[in-house]
Amino acid sequence: MSEADLLQPGNIVRDRWKVTTKIGGGGFGQIYEAYDLVTKENVALKLESAK
Repeated sequence: MSEADLLQPGNIVRDRWKVTTKIGGGGFGQIYEAYDLVTKENVALKLESAK
């Protein structure tokens, strides 16, 4: 994890998705693997850059 990571493993996003790990990132944002607490599935979350 770098200092610029917006989420950390274990963070819960909008009371639904639990962050597992960072998959990647670049100029457009960051992508994380997460677990959907509602559907019980692994998903990808993308946080887009505000640039």
